[in-house]
Amino acid sequence: MNIKLNSLSEASKFASICGTCEEDIDLIVGRYVIDAKSYLGILSTGLTKEMKIVFHGCLNRQNMFYSKIKQWEVEQ
Repeated sequence: MNIKLNSLSEASKFASICGTCEEDIDLIVGRYVIDAKSYLGILSTGLTKEMKIVFHGCLNRQNMFYSKIKQWEVEQ
């Protein structure tokens, strides 16, 4: 799934949602891989860039997570 965060408050909310998950979640921006639970890491990417989400966990938990962040999804 690709997402785009448009403000500091969206980045904060996104990092909070990621923080509730036990699994590792990566954000890939260009050639950089950032921990999605890190608010400062997310800010370091430049917010208006499209980011790819990689969820490291079972399919059920992945689907639940993706439903929580659907508001930021960018259509391909």
